[in-house]
Amino acid sequence: PHFSQSMISRYPQESRVYTTIERKLQIYVEELLATEVRKLKREGITNAAAVVIDNRSHQLLAAVGSAEFFNRQDQGQVNGYLAPRSPGSALKPFVYALGMEKGLITPEHYLEDVPVVYYGYSPENYDRTYSGMVSARDALKRSLNVPAVDLLAALGGEALYELLRKADFRSITPVNNYGLPMVLGGCEVNLLELTTLYSALACEGRLYPLQTIMDQGITNGQQLFSPGVSYCITQILTEVSYRSHTLIKT
Repeated sequence: PHFSQSMISRYPQESRVYTTIERKLQIYVEELLATEVRKLKREGITNAAAVVIDNRSHQLLAAVGSAEFFNRQDQGQVNGYLAPRSPGSALKPFVYALGMEKGLITPEHYLEDVPVVYYGYSPENYDRTYSGMVSARDALKRSLNVPAVDLLAALGGEALYELLRKADFRSITPVNNYGLPMVLGGCEVNLLELTTLYSALACEGRLYPLQTIMDQGITNGQQLFSPGVSYCITQILTEVSYRSHTLIKT
């Protein structure tokens, strides 16, 4: 329903719109999301959203804005994939990508994970411990906060903001007032923007406009990162996924 509403608002004069949504996949994601939210309600999580993008065609294949559209108690009619939310640590990979692009680090470059203060701002890791010297690869895999903030500071502080503006993130404000906490989720983005940015890593660093209707035509996109940097970041994130899958199986 959320996707249908957005299409109606975007194409009010059209009597019929052929979209990129795949019906079977859409139904599957809707059912999966509802099932997972029911499991998570005991943890206080009452809603969720999901989108699926084809990295080859750049088409939006599924878009679910909430677990139950008609559930007023859990605000089911709020479109969760367009609602601004804190990204948490989801922007960290792009700071590391910028660092590699600028030649500041490589995956095996050592970073400091020690207490630090930036003009009164003192970032801490989630477990409030420090690892001393740690490779960029391990810092990203472990989602350490301090090395990510240090790297953003070395990049000039505004590098992440400028990247998101270049990637057409419309959920962030036109004026950069986020500072270093931005890399730890100190801003608001929406799920569709974030997923589209991640898809650039799978496309050798090139960001393509998201396709939502058939026969839109694919543009050349814009190169955000080099293919080599995109490969390195993707490999590190794949290691995280593999580790998590192994732990779950065990």
